[in-house]
Amino acid sequence: MAARLGVVTGQGLSDLIRDRFGVRWTVFAMAVLLIANVANTVAEFSGASASLEIFGISRYLTVPLVAFGIWALVLFGSYRVVERVFLGTALVFVAYIASAALANPEWGRVGGALVSPTLDLEPSVLLLMVAVVGTTITPYMQFYLQSAVAEKGISEEELGLEQADAVGGAIWTNVIAIFIVVATATVAGLVWYLGDLAPRMGQTIHTVEAAIGGPFSLTDQYGHTRSDKDFAGRYMLIYFGYTNCPDVCPTTLSVIADAMDKLGGDAKKIVPIFITVDPARDTPKALKSYMAAFGPEFIGLTGPMPSIKLVTTEYRVYFKAHKPVNGTYAVDHSNTIYLMGPAGHFIANYIETMGPDKLAAAIKSAMS
Repeated sequence: MAARLGVVTGQGLSDLIRDRFGVRWTVFAMAVLLIANVANTVAEFSGASASLEIFGISRYLTVPLVAFGIWALVLFGSYRVVERVFLGTALVFVAYIASAALANPEWGRVGGALVSPTLDLEPSVLLLMVAVVGTTITPYMQFYLQSAVAEKGISEEELGLEQADAVGGAIWTNVIAIFIVVATATVAGLVWYLGDLAPRMGQTIHTVEAAIGGPFSLTDQYGHTRSDKDFAGRYMLIYFGYTNCPDVCPTTLSVIADAMDKLGGDAKKIVPIFITVDPARDTPKALKSYMAAFGPEFIGLTGPMPSIKLVTTEYRVYFKAHKPVNGTYAVDHSNTIYLMGPAGHFIANYIETMGPDKLAAAIKSAMS
């Protein structure tokens, strides 16, 4: 639409706003555009300085040099030269594709999220959506595109090519954005995980009798009361976490599920149990849908906070909820897998970095 308007009218979007709605609305639109572009400019310089600081180059050197380079290019370069320079720098975005590939995420889940995205209507998310429209779609896909078409004097005969250029650019932008999100989310998850793992660096796996564990009475994902006595005669593989955990909990539970598969017939002797440290949000209904992702043999347990505190004390589990931000909150917690014997006694504890193969082998050895 913006390309078509630029070709047919020979004017930019702001000129059309002035002709159709008058000077006041034009001033308002341009003031909003100025604010958005100033914010974009600050963000771009911040990104440039932060990236080069990785290589030890001071931001006080980066910002002036980048600003001077852009100023000289715009002031002394022709429109065609400027356009080609920026098109050339856009090739750098290919690095995001390589970064996402090297991050090696679970591509099946990435594809599933693209086909069936989860729309969060939290105020912070809605504000982010509005910000994307205000800082990206409006300045570049409307104002810039139409003015660029008008300034280049593209004729109606070339409209098809310009439309193809606009659509191709939009597709390229979104494809790169997907890889940026994948790469960033993977790295953010790794940083989160390392932050959780750091306090336990150098920890050894205990395989001797220890004062860990005890009786409990909680509610499972089906609303039934379950106690430790219900699992007498079977090994319990217990993990503490919460369903809103962004990465460590689902990763650990996936490792447990894979290890159970690798145990074969021995898996029938074990019941994997997930005990929440966030009972306020982890209701039986929430646990039911969450545990279904890992297998029907998984038991999810919740209950009143005093009962949760009692069982976490028995298992020496640390947890602490953060203060709510924009209606949600995270919970710091220990990340340990406990193997309890048929009589309810502690046998060993593991960490998910072992991977399913080593975890299955360690459990099989401990059971023998």
